[in-house]
Amino acid sequence: MNKTKVLHVANMVGGVEICVRQIINNIDNSKIESLIASQCLKEKEELLSNDKMQIKSFKISITRNVNLFRDLICLLQLLRIIHLEKPSLIHAHSAKAGFLCRILSNFTKTKVFYTPHAFSFLSANNKFLKNLYLIIERLSISKNTILIATSKSEQNLAIEKVGYKRNKTILLNNSIKIKTTPKSKSRFTNNLDNYICTVARPSFQKNLKMMVNAFKIVSEKDNNIQLFIIGAGEYSPQKQQLQSQISKMNLEDRITVLPWIPREEVQKILITSKLYVSTSLYEGLPYSVLESMRYKIPSVLTNTFGNRDLLVNNKTGFLVELNDVQDMAEKILILINDKPKRKIFGENAKKLLYDKYNFNDYIFKLTNLYTTSFKY
Repeated sequence: MNKTKVLHVANMVGGVEICVRQIINNIDNSKIESLIASQCLKEKEELLSNDKMQIKSFKISITRNVNLFRDLICLLQLLRIIHLEKPSLIHAHSAKAGFLCRILSNFTKTKVFYTPHAFSFLSANNKFLKNLYLIIERLSISKNTILIATSKSEQNLAIEKVGYKRNKTILLNNSIKIKTTPKSKSRFTNNLDNYICTVARPSFQKNLKMMVNAFKIVSEKDNNIQLFIIGAGEYSPQKQQLQSQISKMNLEDRITVLPWIPREEVQKILITSKLYVSTSLYEGLPYSVLESMRYKIPSVLTNTFGNRDLLVNNKTGFLVELNDVQDMAEKILILINDKPKRKIFGENAKKLLYDKYNFNDYIFKLTNLYTTSFKY
């Protein structure tokens, strides 16, 4: 049987990296041959197929932000890769990769599966850029492209805001592979057991100013609670602002900011956290919340795209309106102080994960999409 050759194109950072790694590590390579085109991966963990074989990788000049010179180089690099490898289809992860690959599909006629992992126009912090990015998204819709949405919110945005036809979108909720529970505690928490956490790089999207403001209120009501912010790594444009805010509020001994650490270490921190918190302005479908659900950790999340898809309010956690600092603090305090409620919410969260975000179902459906891509 001929394999379906899938070229993944991605900037391997954060949730996008988790997604691509999970696909390549677990998809059946007797049916699917995986290739990756990304930034330099030398500093990262080796990418292996499901039979532990190294996959073919290509270095490209992909960047998160707009850079006309590097974007043009990246286009030429991708064109060469497509010409040499002749993939059956391209799976483009994130807005930048999606834009570049959709341009090329008009010339190469290669089928493109595009997963935004949150549309670029959501990341714009002013009206001009928001409208510009939205126009670019609309103009780059091509007949060779199928949009694979990570959440119902993302699919609705694609149809109602961007202008995709419903039959050109497919909903495939993000999922997480359930591994064994870590047995040792994290070296970062120093045996603490009274803390809450978030996985969020300091950036516009993650809205950490709200997080720190809410935690200030929480810390005044609970003298021992700690906050861990994980993910100040490769792309953290607001790291200095975050550290400055923490210092001004005299919270240096209560808030720990960690870099991007191995996923196993993140899991060790999650598993003994009292709850998970997110103040994001938008999400695709956040893996950190999925992982929290796996460990029966309830969440307090902002009521935004992606977050609201994962939480049943007052059943698996609490939804809080964007930038309502007082309500965020109150909901955190409720769960910190009510152990029975935390336990019930946590059990409900784990059940929801197994019922709706089953990883084996995800891989089965994605494999079927890849092998039948000619139908779309």
